[in-house]
Formats: sequence, C-alpha cells, structure tokens
Amino acid sequence: MKKLILFLSLAISLIIFPPDVKAETMLIQTTLSKKTKEKDPAPVQKGHRTPPMQILCLIDKNNFHCVDISEKIICYEILHEDACLLSAFEEYTFITNLFSLSGEYTIRFSTENYIYEGSIVLPIF
Repeated sequence: MKKLILFLSLAISLIIFPPDVKAETMLIQTTLSKKTKEKDPAPVQKGHRTPPMQILCLIDKNNFHCVDISEKIICYEILHEDACLLSAFEEYTFITNLFSLSGEYTIRFSTENYIYEGSIVLPIF
C-alpha cells in the first residue's frame, strides 16, 4: 500500500511540476583546409612542404565559429558531389539551409584572399 501511495504521489507531482526538458542542440564540428585564391600561377618550388594545419569549425543553429579565420567571409557554399546546392552571402541563410539537409556534403567559405573547405556528415532526422 505504501508503494502505491508513493507511486501515485510521484506521478501526480510529475504531472503538476514537469521537469524542464530541452532539446539537444545539434553541433556540427569539422576541419577546414585553407587554399589561396591564386590570381597568378604559383612559382615552381623545390623540396617538400607539409600541408597547412587544419582549421576547426563549429556550427550550431545559432552560432558559427571557425578558429583562425580572421577575414570577413564573403560567400558560404554547400556542395554535394561537386554540384553547388547553395551559395549564400549571409551566415543566417547558410546555417538555416545547412540544418535542413541530411547526408554528406562539402562546405566552402570564401574570403578576399582564401578559400576554406571541409566535409560534413549531417544526420537524418
């Protein structure tokens, strides 16, 4: 009998005072490679150069942050199998469209001097 009373009081308290339930914010984490926008052909170099360090990029539905990108991003692009699905000039448009997709994509950001590119996999909802 005590267990029944305890169960009923717990059930009633959960109905009257429901716990705060917040949806998990989806966070996309990827690394980007940095390439220069070459206006003139690069001079021939001798020897071996190591590839540049990857740039960490974090995107959620409210924020966009890429470490080590100090220049203003001019264009945000979403590509799928080398076809451009979106080319946006505003961060909000890019993020909104990105979170409406699922599957494997390439994202590309253009600044005045560089192009940053990386792959992402978006889950199916």
